[in-house]
Amino acid sequence: MLWAEGGRIGRLALLVNSAAFVLTGDLPWAILLGLISHFHPSTIGISGQLLLALQVFPAPLILLVMGAFYLWVYVRRCAAPALSEQLPNQAEGLTF
Repeated sequence: MLWAEGGRIGRLALLVNSAAFVLTGDLPWAILLGLISHFHPSTIGISGQLLLALQVFPAPLILLVMGAFYLWVYVRRCAAPALSEQLPNQAEGLTF
């Protein structure tokens, strides 16, 4: 639905979904496990630890990103109009 609407959010949804499909698939996971067995990164500092987490746990991280993205889209599209409808009604009851 987001892709059909077009725009920046549609392209971002396509990118996030494509990354989730690729990174949670069996074939990329098998390739990644084969590559990681020969890789010994440095974990000194926060940047090394983040890089290691991205390489070792791509599936959970992309699912977290996808969940956060769709929660953000939901809040922007569904909750924001409901809040904007309530605010003028509350302002009418105030007298100065």
